[in-house]
Amino acid sequence: MTNGEKILVGIVVIATIITGIILATNNNKTKENINNQKSEIDNMSDYINENKKNNNVENDTDNTIDKNEVSNENIIENEGNNNIEGNNEINNTIVGKEEQESNNQNTEFNNEKKAIELAQKEWGLSINAYNFEAKLQDDGNYKVTVRGKTGNLEEIVTYMVDVKKGIVEDITE
Repeated sequence: MTNGEKILVGIVVIATIITGIILATNNNKTKENINNQKSEIDNMSDYINENKKNNNVENDTDNTIDKNEVSNENIIENEGNNNIEGNNEINNTIVGKEEQESNNQNTEFNNEKKAIELAQKEWGLSINAYNFEAKLQDDGNYKVTVRGKTGNLEEIVTYMVDVKKGIVEDITE
């Protein structure tokens, strides 16, 4: 082998070693990134689970009595001693404010959704080409406005929907 060939072989060996080192370093970084992503996902999952547990804890300090029923059976007054005998039952259901608000919001959302569905049935045309917007009125009914999805978005028709009775009335002016 000549000196030129030896130098060329040396350069190829050094280039191969450097390439191997670079690839090994990048591979380690990729593994670290994957491990970091998995760790972040696990932390996020733990955080979500922790919040679920905390949201299920009842708040004893700020509760209101939703329902208070008293039933008296077989009450006998004894004139001399004013003693009352019998079976007195008190049935209290306690619901926290947050739970009440959540229930009210769910009911309002479900009623709004039902009002839109009733208006869509009354509309009868392709509902995918129109937007339906529902607004709760003071009387508990919903005013559902139908607008086109394209064009000038003007009001096409307006319905007054009584969700409880299932009545839909066209009130377009």
